[in-house]
Amino acid sequence: MEQSFSSLERYSDEHALNAGIILLSHKTPKKINTVIVLVEGEDDEPIISKFFLPDTVDIQPCLGCGKVIKKLVKERKTEGKDDVIAILDSDFRNMKIAPDPNSYIFYTDYHDLEMTIIVGGSLAGLVHRSMNIPYQKKTLLNGLINRVETELFEYSMMKWYNSNNRLFFTIYDPDFQDKRTHSQPLLAVNLTSCFKPESPKCKHCSFPLPAFNNFCKKNQKPDLHQLTNGHDFLCRWAAIIKHETGVQSNEAIIRENIEILFNASIARKTGLYKRISKWATNHGRVMMA
Repeated sequence: MEQSFSSLERYSDEHALNAGIILLSHKTPKKINTVIVLVEGEDDEPIISKFFLPDTVDIQPCLGCGKVIKKLVKERKTEGKDDVIAILDSDFRNMKIAPDPNSYIFYTDYHDLEMTIIVGGSLAGLVHRSMNIPYQKKTLLNGLINRVETELFEYSMMKWYNSNNRLFFTIYDPDFQDKRTHSQPLLAVNLTSCFKPESPKCKHCSFPLPAFNNFCKKNQKPDLHQLTNGHDFLCRWAAIIKHETGVQSNEAIIRENIEILFNASIARKTGLYKRISKWATNHGRVMMA
C-alpha cells in the first residue's frame, strides 16, 4: 500500500497541533538548553557565532528582518520568553533616535553587522595584513573608514531618503570600481539611475532630486557609521585595494578574511556584545564567549 507523507506544518494544522511544540519535543539533548538566536541572513551566522560559547546557542537565519520578527513572535510562544532573542541590523533606525531598548531584540551598534565590527574593532589593519598588501602601501589605512564612507556619502544619503520617505524604489549598486582617489562622493555614474520605480507602491517615475536636495540640507553632517551600508563599504574598500595596491580583491574576499579574523576579543569591544551579555547575566545564561 502506497504511503503518503505530509509536512510537519500540514500535519499539525490537520490535527490542531502546534508545530513549534512538536519541534521542541524532538530537540536533541545538545540543543535542549540552548538559546535560539534569530538573525537576518546566512552570512550573519559566521560572525554572530563568535559572540557565544560553543553549543550554548542555536543561530537561525531567517532571510530578512520581517521574517525575523514573525519567527520571534512564534518562537517566544512555543519555546519560552527567556529562550529566544533576535539580532537585527539597525539600518537607518539610529539616524535620529535610537530604537527603544527591548529585552530580547538587539540592534547593531551601527548601520549593520559589518559596520559594527569594522568600526568597533581593528579589522581594517588585520585584513590588509592578511591579504599581504605591500608595506609601502600601509598609509592607505590612515583614515580608510572615513574615506570609504565619504566616497559613498551621496549614494548612502539617497538610500536613507528612499527608506525614510517610503518611496519604494528598487535599488541597484552603482559602479564601486570608480578609480576616484580624492575622498569625494562617487560620481562616475548618475546615481539616480540606480533607483528604479519597479514596485507598484512607488509613486515616482524617477528619483525626486529637488526634494532629496532639501532633505540633505535638513540633515547635514549625519553619523556616517549609521548611514553607510556594510555591503557598499566592502565593495568600495575592495575597489580601493585593487586599484591602489595591485592586490586582487572583491567583496567576497574581504568578507572571507573578516570572518576568519573576527574573534571573541573583537566582539567584546562592541556595544552589541555588552547588551547581549547583560541580558544573558540577567537570565542566568552562561553563553557569551
